[in-house]
Amino acid sequence: MRKFVLIIAILAMLGGCADDPGKVTIRNTVNVDSHSADMCAYKWLEGECADFQQISVAESIRFIKDGGSGILYYGFNGCPFCERAVPILNQAALEAGITIYYVDVKAEPAATEEEYEELVSLLENTFNPDQNGNLTFFVPEVIGIKKGKITGYHVALVDGWTPINEDDQMDDLQKTKLLDIYRNIIISARS
Repeated sequence: MRKFVLIIAILAMLGGCADDPGKVTIRNTVNVDSHSADMCAYKWLEGECADFQQISVAESIRFIKDGGSGILYYGFNGCPFCERAVPILNQAALEAGITIYYVDVKAEPAATEEEYEELVSLLENTFNPDQNGNLTFFVPEVIGIKKGKITGYHVALVDGWTPINEDDQMDDLQKTKLLDIYRNIIISARS
């Protein structure tokens, strides 16, 4: 009987020491020039905000080229798709306990033509074709990076859904699908 109680006590102690299963460790070894992003401007983001660190396009390029690891979010406030994506990305980041590197593609100073071309060369595999079949950089784009390599990405929201008017929202099933996509991108970049 003592042996059984001892085994149960050891298992309980080990269980109490286990990491939070929702948390993800992403070890980024690249220092980036960033500042805390004010995500309050996103219309449907409510409650607690995850750690969004705003970086420039140039910093996102350096982040990738220098072998950084983390989640990059390219978008801008006022983009109807970004407005709906950010609350869901926020939820995924809070669950995982991670930082999101936010690249506001409309921020000043704007990316130079050379920076944009370099970004295109680094991310072109994540681009979607436009109406003419040309690969184009669309937002929102969420990219998982591990040691400078793309591990996962997602552009836009969910297939088949487009906001018709300013207040349209995805249904719960669509939001859950997008949340799962973001969770998988985060997991793909973990250390």
